[in-house]
Amino acid sequence: SDGLVVVGASSSQLWAVIALQEPRATRLPQIPGLGAAGGAAGGDESLGISCIAVLEPRYTLSSGLEVLAAVGETVWVVDDHGATDYPLPAGCGGISQMAVAPNGAFVALACNDGRLRVMASGK
Repeated sequence: SDGLVVVGASSSQLWAVIALQEPRATRLPQIPGLGAAGGAAGGDESLGISCIAVLEPRYTLSSGLEVLAAVGETVWVVDDHGATDYPLPAGCGGISQMAVAPNGAFVALACNDGRLRVMASGK
């Protein structure tokens, strides 16, 4: 492929566009609990996607695209098959930024408690 873009629309829906020469948007599975307005079900609008990171297919066990999305104190891994949640350590306070290591093996999480945490990407 010649490119990859993942976009979280205002509804917190994630989309992937692969092969930018002939782009076609693919809707990724919805993160459970996020409502149409980007907030969590039940009306808490503060729990939308705060940041995302992309694990390219060459760095995943499934050989498919995986998107990491931070929602509250949880990192969701979204792929073609669904969304899996990974709760953060207590007191983290959510995530403001994420970055994938150049080799795809680790993800750095800038937490709202001022700490940097590093987790394995599952590669």
